[in-house]
Amino acid sequence: MQAVDLFVEEITKRILSRTYEAGSKLPTERELITIFNYSRQTIHNGLIKLSEIGLIKIVPRHGVWVLDYKTQTNFKILDALIQMDKESIESSLKSDIIEFFEYHIQFMISKAMKNPYDPYLETLLIQLRNTSDLHACQSMIFEFFHCLSMMSHNQVVIMMINSFREGIENASYYLLDSEIKPVTLSIMEAIQIHLQEKNPDAFASMNQFIQLINQKWRLS
Repeated sequence: MQAVDLFVEEITKRILSRTYEAGSKLPTERELITIFNYSRQTIHNGLIKLSEIGLIKIVPRHGVWVLDYKTQTNFKILDALIQMDKESIESSLKSDIIEFFEYHIQFMISKAMKNPYDPYLETLLIQLRNTSDLHACQSMIFEFFHCLSMMSHNQVVIMMINSFREGIENASYYLLDSEIKPVTLSIMEAIQIHLQEKNPDAFASMNQFIQLINQKWRLS
């Protein structure tokens, strides 16, 4: 993880835990450099990223202010959240993320079932089974969901999946260790086969996949 991402993660933790309260002013860039021991450029870029997420507001010549993440943040926070230590995120927020993901993935499957099957799904799974490089596997899991989104022929679904690329890749980290990867692959292959056969069991297999994420991301 790059220094800027580590900085963003630390500030995100402090905001979500209310160490930095909504409405309060963050330390100055100079003070943040001293606190976190990162370069000025890293701090500056991190603050811009936090602003894009909706966690802070940068007011030129007046400082940086913490926003109420429950009302001000946007989908970009999901990438930061999924990278964070799982125990640092409120259980209710983790539940909301999984519930949102489950609902929209099932919608995507329902649309994909009505459209032509893309054999690239099978190619991806063969590559995934034969690849040991973690980052390559994470990218392939994203490509799997991107392929499903393309099969849905729904432009908003495609946009959503593209927007969540970093989050999907980061979440897939929990599904790729040597013990769990065979289970992940087995479920994904079942999804692929059911879609190819236009079998409604694709929904049940996708539910299994969601539950696996649920289990490994520890919704407790």
